[in-house]
Amino acid sequence: MFGDPRQLHTLLKQMGVKVKELNVESVTIETDNKKIIIKPAQVVELNAKGTRTFSISGNITEIEKINEEDVELVAQTAQVDKEKAKKALLQTNGNVADAIMLIEEGRI
Repeated sequence: MFGDPRQLHTLLKQMGVKVKELNVESVTIETDNKKIIIKPAQVVELNAKGTRTFSISGNITEIEKINEEDVELVAQTAQVDKEKAKKALLQTNGNVADAIMLIEEGRI
């Protein structure tokens, strides 16, 4: 609909929306189970009547977070070091039982 960014900026300005490009290198979003890194990132701030909205685009990398208690449990149960336990948990998307089985079957 709006192939030209200038047209879109003009329309938004007419509607009272302030558009500002931010100079950023990367954006990191952390959830309870993963970290999303956007790098390099292009960030545009839209401000409409005091409500600020950010539009982010770029290359996305997702990193799964592993619970340290789970790492210790897998390491103790499977009698391996924490690094091997963490690797198994990453491969099983945090599933403790599957991680232990993976180690015990020698697939890690």
